Amino acid sequence: MILTDSEIISLCKDYEMMTPYIDKSDHLSGISHGPTPNGYDIRLGDHFKRLSGYMYVKQGVKTPTLHNYEGGVIPKNGIDIQPKECILLESLETFNMPPNITGIIMNKSTWSRLFISGPNTVIDGGFKGKLTLAFRNDGPWPVCIEKGMGLSHIIFHKSSENVLQPYKGKYQGDKEVTEAK
Repeated sequence: MILTDSEIISLCKDYEMMTPYIDKSDHLSGISHGPTPNGYDIRLGDHFKRLSGYMYVKQGVKTPTLHNYEGGVIPKNGIDIQPKECILLESLETFNMPPNITGIIMNKSTWSRLFISGPNTVIDGGFKGKLTLAFRNDGPWPVCIEKGMGLSHIIFHKSSENVLQPYKGKYQGDKEVTEAK
């Protein structure tokens, strides 16, 4: 079952599923954030990591160095994502997912129309922490994104019962932008 805006807000209040949250949709520089009829648009947090190089990853190697990143705090006037550039961004919101709720992270339509492709991934029941989201600029021009802007859309699904094994993976408790482990 897909949750409605009122159910999402209720879970944020009663379970602290997502903090901070807002209970009415808003926008920054024309990009919306907050509740939608059947989802929630999360915002860009304070930190980023920019792909600065990469190494060939050989299959079967137990601990390969995947990528080299440089990062820091996003400037007040935002951060540009250059054409063909990959960047990791953190969510402003911190999650505390109930064991019977799953979040599906999707692109916001505005970013898609600017050729910014983002993560389509899952927040498992039991996950706790900030999200690290990978974005790529497939367009021919730089695109600027500011702290607090709507970043991604999440659709929340309620299971008929709690999962047997809530998320306890390697990204549990993330408090900052985290590279692939």
